Amino acid sequence: ATYWIILLAVFGVVLIGTAAWTTVNEWRMERQNRAATAEGEAAVGQLLEPVRSIKRVLADGQVQSLAVRAIENPATTEDLFAYLNGRLNAVSAVQVFSADVSGVRPEDLGPNGYAVLDMVLSALGGNESLLQVHHILQPPALVDAVPVKAGEEVAGVLVVTMDPQYLLANFKPRLSALGYLRLTQYNGSQRASSLAEFGNAGQTGDVPDRLTVPGTL
Repeated sequence: ATYWIILLAVFGVVLIGTAAWTTVNEWRMERQNRAATAEGEAAVGQLLEPVRSIKRVLADGQVQSLAVRAIENPATTEDLFAYLNGRLNAVSAVQVFSADVSGVRPEDLGPNGYAVLDMVLSALGGNESLLQVHHILQPPALVDAVPVKAGEEVAGVLVVTMDPQYLLANFKPRLSALGYLRLTQYNGSQRASSLAEFGNAGQTGDVPDRLTVPGTL
């Protein structure tokens, strides 16, 4: 009887020890997950800084006035480019389109014409401007399209092309809990494209968490 009591007591200690270890392990994993989520959200916050800077400049009254003038007189587009390049030194090209796009020719849209036309039509339709990278261009380009307003009326659309590195110039994500981070762009039915990656790809896991960056694809 004493033997069984000792055996049961030892078995009970083992069970208690296993339960305690499981509880501690779950707590550690939960803490790790919380830390990784916090680092992911902080990375999104870092990316939002240059995104908001671009949006703020394109909505600036002086930019809008110069864009209206460029729509009315295309010869003044250089003035718009010079001003924008002074505010965002990553700007490589600007285009303006009037609200009536029926006369737009394919050559007016550039080498990634369908994507640009889609952005122009979306902006004219009152949809949120989504900053995106056009990988078909070499080198890839960061592009945004915003409505141009003359008072309350939409006079057209401003399309700005920039160096994608503008987004990454000050991007330094913490990876102590996260392990690995990849910036990808959703491309509809086509394969998602990758802008940059950081850390050890072996730590991705089977089902990685995804966080969106507002105002972008």
